[in-house]
Amino acid sequence: MLTFSDPNAVYELYGRVYNLVYLLILPAVVGLHHLHRATDSPKETRAFRVLVTGLIATSIGVAGDYWLNGLGFPIEVLGLLAVIVGTTLYGVATLRSGVLPAWSAWLLVAGGPGALAGMALIGHIPSGPTFLFAVSWLAMGVLLSHGTWRAELAVPPAS
Repeated sequence: MLTFSDPNAVYELYGRVYNLVYLLILPAVVGLHHLHRATDSPKETRAFRVLVTGLIATSIGVAGDYWLNGLGFPIEVLGLLAVIVGTTLYGVATLRSGVLPAWSAWLLVAGGPGALAGMALIGHIPSGPTFLFAVSWLAMGVLLSHGTWRAELAVPPAS
């Protein structure tokens, strides 16, 4: 009585827009990278590129998975691996640069290994690996949108 459609139809409907999750995370990733470019290191730049490439590939892969009957699944998996590695490496780079509060940098570091835990707990690709990663970047987006952090992120920490 409480359902409005067949569960498989609902799953397919929401799955077809799930690729937007990765595109909506891009502004936080690009914003954070832009705000603390003064402390940018080659390792951070590489991690940023891996992360952005992974987000775009995962978005394309998820769209292909749901709209083209699974054809995008290999791209989705490779993109998720890039997102996992990129998030962890980017978290380590921001932790070393000291431009973020330690808790937020550690949250990014945990986003990669947390993807594996999320996959084990939720047991579904792409939502399982994405859960902690999305929470990490949601927290980062909140941090970035808070006006007092913007000035602190743009200035390198004092040595």
